[in-house]
Amino acid sequence: MELLLSDWERSGVMPPALKNQPEIPSHLLPYLDSYNALRCHRTRSESGYNPIDYPSVVLYAQTHGFFDTQDNFNRFEILVQACDHAFLEFADEKQRQAIAAMKAKARSKS
Repeated sequence: MELLLSDWERSGVMPPALKNQPEIPSHLLPYLDSYNALRCHRTRSESGYNPIDYPSVVLYAQTHGFFDTQDNFNRFEILVQACDHAFLEFADEKQRQAIAAMKAKARSKS
């Protein structure tokens, strides 16, 4: 969300994901809050962002009550990973756009 907001502030153009942002049902908010807490455990490499590591997901689930049954943990894991996957796709696209812009700029200087 922060990345979308900063993109909007920088460009002045509201990203479609913000414009068309769905309303999250209240029963899913704990999972979204969990993802937002877990995303700070993400590492970054030269090629971009890495997925949230599995041990962090398990530890968070254990300490926040999502590990009481296997079904609850599976649901937690699937929903957190879905949020993570959506972020990674968005971040990868932004990185591709930035690289393309840098290459275009370098070509125009030649």
